[in-house]
Amino acid sequence: MTSQELKKCFRQFSDDAKFQLWNKGQIQGVRFVYVCEFGVTWKFTPQAWWQFVTKAILNQGRYDLRLSRALRQRPRYIIKGPDNKFYSTDNRMRCVNPLDWTAEDWANELARA
Repeated sequence: MTSQELKKCFRQFSDDAKFQLWNKGQIQGVRFVYVCEFGVTWKFTPQAWWQFVTKAILNQGRYDLRLSRALRQRPRYIIKGPDNKFYSTDNRMRCVNPLDWTAEDWANELARA
């Protein structure tokens, strides 16, 4: 095994351990995180969401949600509230609206544990 392969392996184990620690502090039973912006919805597993947030933090709050990965339609349990933000009616599904988030908001997302 080369040193690059070994570093990659250790990084994966480290990231997995960090995710497991973060996930323990989250609301138990959340199966998916939905991100809603401009009426478009993206679906993340908790681990994919953690990775996305980590990357956004490393980029000082900048992120890229690809339209090609967006859902074709919003799930029926994701509703638009009177404040024009989206919410989940199912406790197992979390909905976030990060459009106006700052770098601090992204950091707080990982600190929620």
